[in-house]
Amino acid sequence: MTPSAGHAGRGTACVLAASVLWGTTGTAATFAPAVGPLAIGAAAMGLGGLLQALTAAAPMTRQRAALRVQWRLVVLGAVAVAVFPLAFYTSMRVAGVAVGTVVSIGPARIGDGSIAVFAGPCAVESREQMLSTAAAAATAGAVGLRGGAFKPRTSPYTFQGLKWTGLDLLAQARSATGLPVLTEVVDPRHVKRFAEVVDGFQIGARNMQNFALLSEVGAAGLPVVLKRGFGCTVDELLAAKKLGRKSGEGFYRWVDGKALKAPTPAGSPPADLIDRLILVLVNECVACLREAVVASADQADAAVLFGTGFAPFRGGPVNYARTRGVTNVMSRLEELAARYGERFRPDVGWHSLGDGPKA
Repeated sequence: MTPSAGHAGRGTACVLAASVLWGTTGTAATFAPAVGPLAIGAAAMGLGGLLQALTAAAPMTRQRAALRVQWRLVVLGAVAVAVFPLAFYTSMRVAGVAVGTVVSIGPARIGDGSIAVFAGPCAVESREQMLSTAAAAATAGAVGLRGGAFKPRTSPYTFQGLKWTGLDLLAQARSATGLPVLTEVVDPRHVKRFAEVVDGFQIGARNMQNFALLSEVGAAGLPVVLKRGFGCTVDELLAAKKLGRKSGEGFYRWVDGKALKAPTPAGSPPADLIDRLILVLVNECVACLREAVVASADQADAAVLFGTGFAPFRGGPVNYARTRGVTNVMSRLEELAARYGERFRPDVGWHSLGDGPKA
């Protein structure tokens, strides 16, 4: 055999091996369009090898003619194998395998090869803020808007969002710009109302394993931007699938569309529970007045009313103390301090706080 014939033989073997390797990635039954190129490649390689064997003892002129044919077969086989990835990709699409999935959020398309940006504030804070931000995002080329109406922040003393008013402002921003809206949902009870307004949901990292919430969102039929939870692996993100009503599992067990909740423990709460929860806050407000953290009792009341959700009909903690009676509150704090510790000890500022009208 001539050196050239030897090289052609090794080329035949290499390309044939490549065609076999490609062939292990699919089956003829599922990926029929991809099998054609492999079959052509294998046939060409086989014919090349057979031709080489038949002409090994032939005269030199015949070997040279056979070598030219053999190289043509090698090239044909190589081209056929090279076409296989495209054919395999096409067959996967026909078979319904998710390759290059495109998700629509309103008119916006995610995954079609373009860069899709949803822009907007972390929290919706006012009509002017949301509409101006939406206009700027649309002008800059964003394909959608985002903004938080409900903000699940750790501290109860921080801004928790405008809530339903914020959702209304997101709807106004969408009407003004024509851009679809994404927002975070934090409560399963809100999903239905949100779905009437928004084009897609966000699930924050803390709620990635809130299966009751995921169940409600999954049943709403809208796209979901699911964030990966803190410390969660990719597998855990992909396995967040016990979705409440759908599987009968989650935060509660669900039977016939109803959550089975554990019965409330028997017995009454401690008689002093409300005072233990409320009077600590009132005592701290008095300390803030004494230390001039706030300028007046009215400012302290307003800050706690708007910042922490203190019951508005109480008028704020200082007004509540005056209505109940400063002497009464101080006496109660002394009782709680004797029973539960120094954190309940009345602040010295109480002595400068006059009693208001008693209820």
